[in-house]
Amino acid sequence: MRKLSATVGALLLVASLAACSGSGGSDGASSTTTKAPAGEQATTTTAGSDDDGTTTTASGDDETTTTSGGSGESGDAASYAASLAKGLASGDAASDELQVTDDEAACVAPKWIETIGVDALTSFGASPKDLEDPDFSFPDLKLDDEQGLAMIDAFVDCDVDIYGQFADVLSEDLDATQQACLEGELDEASTRQYLASALTKDEMSSDLIAKLQAIDATCNLSPAG
Repeated sequence: MRKLSATVGALLLVASLAACSGSGGSDGASSTTTKAPAGEQATTTTAGSDDDGTTTTASGDDETTTTSGGSGESGDAASYAASLAKGLASGDAASDELQVTDDEAACVAPKWIETIGVDALTSFGASPKDLEDPDFSFPDLKLDDEQGLAMIDAFVDCDVDIYGQFADVLSEDLDATQQACLEGELDEASTRQYLASALTKDEMSSDLIAKLQAIDATCNLSPAG
């Protein structure tokens, strides 16, 4: 799970940076490359840490495509949702990570899986176990803007105070004047966009970055010097 509160808070306070990325699926991924006979398409698949890298090459004019993903073990919607719920509920308050109760996570997770789609997860190679990792990188799934917004809306639908947690992170280390300025500059619609972008993109759009930079300048958030 992308640590939404900390990620977007850092983006706002250091507005020139794009969204930070987590690890994509399982660590230690290995690759298998197979070159097909002439005229046929070859594929390269990056799997999880349990697989060894093997390369087989044959001569011929052929095209190679590459697919990367998690451990490669697929599951059904229920198993993905159960694992995702564990990941969502594993946030560390001391690290300003998103705080979601077990019940809230059990509500949010199936909505996320429905939005992402089991086919997208299996095509990527992400197993249910991969989604237990709180640092699973959802941007690697190449989700679109509407999916990102739907995933943020799932928190609201499940009574998770995502916007309140976001505001709490932003308020840390700010004086009363800066906090009041932020409250005036950050409306819920914009915050929804920032959170969705942090969840689904490796880099925020230039438009969103410009808006964050403007807020940074208006509210004097960056340290002097």
